[in-house]
Amino acid sequence: MKVLHVLYNYYPDLTGSTIRSEGVLNGQLGNNINVIAITSPFQPGFTNNKCEKIGFHKIYRSKNYLSNDLVISEKPKGFITKFKKALMILSFSKVIYEIAKEEDIDVIHAHSTFICALASFFASRKLKIKYIYEFRSLWEERAKNTNILNRFIALIIRFMETLSLKLADHIVTINEGLKEEITSRHINANKVTVVTNAVDNNLIKIGAGFNNPRKIKNFAYVGNFSSIEGLELLIDSFISTFTKKEDVTLNFYGRGPLEEKIKNKILQLNDDRILFHGGFSRDDISDIYSKIDCIVIPRLNLAITQKVTPLKPLEAMAFKRLVIGSDVNGITEVINSKDNALIFKADNIKSLNETLRFAFENDCSSYINNAYDFVTNHRTWNGVSKKYADLYNGEL
Repeated sequence: MKVLHVLYNYYPDLTGSTIRSEGVLNGQLGNNINVIAITSPFQPGFTNNKCEKIGFHKIYRSKNYLSNDLVISEKPKGFITKFKKALMILSFSKVIYEIAKEEDIDVIHAHSTFICALASFFASRKLKIKYIYEFRSLWEERAKNTNILNRFIALIIRFMETLSLKLADHIVTINEGLKEEITSRHINANKVTVVTNAVDNNLIKIGAGFNNPRKIKNFAYVGNFSSIEGLELLIDSFISTFTKKEDVTLNFYGRGPLEEKIKNKILQLNDDRILFHGGFSRDDISDIYSKIDCIVIPRLNLAITQKVTPLKPLEAMAFKRLVIGSDVNGITEVINSKDNALIFKADNIKSLNETLRFAFENDCSSYINNAYDFVTNHRTWNGVSKKYADLYNGEL
């Protein structure tokens, strides 16, 4: 079985999407599936080569075929930019077709967004092979705001995503919340398989060498600085929970659209307990977790956070670090049990204050131990990727 994964982005971009893609590729390889990948026309590689070797995987770069300058960015994009990207579906499809034919591919597995999905659909039909779409998020929610044009763009994105789902031979999604969303679009539930987020088996091995923190005093946010994450709420809560005499820190690791806003807020506070560390590479992960005791994920109560599960809680669990998260469905589903993490009421600073204080003053080892056991037994990529093998072989 040889599968071509069509990815919107991959390394050198370091995002939750990239980390899941890496996990999928590694997990499938661990289940004896031959995998290669191609990235979208908007994704530059490490080099100008049309094909790169990253880890164990061959990664084709369609940007080098198509010479496009519409580089991936989380900054807001106008209608014209989005339209130009959509126009590249057919030329992208041609590259997918050529690579799939050259590599003698059995299945084309497209990952969000619809640009990858529709390009893969056209190529798969020409080759007469199976097309699978992995639906990971509600992209239209990211386009919404009070602007009439953006609301119109969101409707178009929703239509294109729904079309991509309906055209797929089978659908993979990352959690039950998104499966419910898919079936609400009049798609048969039997056509949808949930393959949850997980942790790379190599990280599990590294995390096994970590010890539980003796005391929870070094809190952190690790990830993407976006408007859905509630990072300003976290800073305000930390300031109001702990006095400057208490031995605590709040650390920020990552990049994203709100990066400058968060940095400026920290500078204005002039509080040396709140530290901004900037971006990091995948190789920095174990070093980061060795310096912190707990990650806080204060996601706001939004449609997207109710439906989409993050990766970071599982990663922190694997490194034996406490997880504190808001009670949006995306968080509660990924942690699996209230015994695995501390949960507070979303958008509620008083509730977050109480939770931070509880973590600081109490022994949280039972939460950490339960979470570590859950991840190592149920959320490794080699384990969850067995579903992909069954799917490709037509057993689901």
